[in-house]
Amino acid sequence: MGTWEDLQRTPIADVRRRAAIVDTWNDIEPVDVPGGVRFAWNDGGGQAAGWFFADDGRVLLLTYEHESVLNFYEDYASQLSVFGGVPDELVAMVADRPESYEFLNTENDQGRTLPHASGVFWFDGARWQIAQGLVEYCATHDITLIADGVFSHDVGFEYALGDCRFGEEFTPEALIAEQVANGYYEEPGEEEAALGALRAVFAAYDRAPR
Repeated sequence: MGTWEDLQRTPIADVRRRAAIVDTWNDIEPVDVPGGVRFAWNDGGGQAAGWFFADDGRVLLLTYEHESVLNFYEDYASQLSVFGGVPDELVAMVADRPESYEFLNTENDQGRTLPHASGVFWFDGARWQIAQGLVEYCATHDITLIADGVFSHDVGFEYALGDCRFGEEFTPEALIAEQVANGYYEEPGEEEAALGALRAVFAAYDRAPR
């Protein structure tokens, strides 16, 4: 299943490293949440990923695709159902929290909130799982969850995790080369400056105490 299988094969310490570096490289600050920390990614156009690393080693991963049938702007009940099967402690990291640029909130009549999420996944300490609520919602509403071995566009998974390069080399050089291939850094000196800045991000993460 492409990125999903690559994520499953990646040691969780490396998953966190990639998520944290992508967060910093995109000028997004880590955010403390109840029982953990959040790293995020967004493309500035409505797509996002949020990694919520719990202190006990578990992880909640949310993805968002703004042009998706899995958007619940005014439907808290459906959004809540998609989180079905995720441990309460992980949901508590995102429920009733201030909304962010990456994830706006949907709210019920009692003022309870959840972030808009097209995809909900979690790591139980040993393996990654798709939220059972997401599986059941897609089955009930005839929404394609997986097509041709990868998550469908509506889930937003493949695109939102692209910068983490799971299953591929994750180095400053590889990231910048990919950006150059996508049309970035056309002016003289831009590529070299970006590479130097990204190398500094990698170095800062790798020398920080853990």
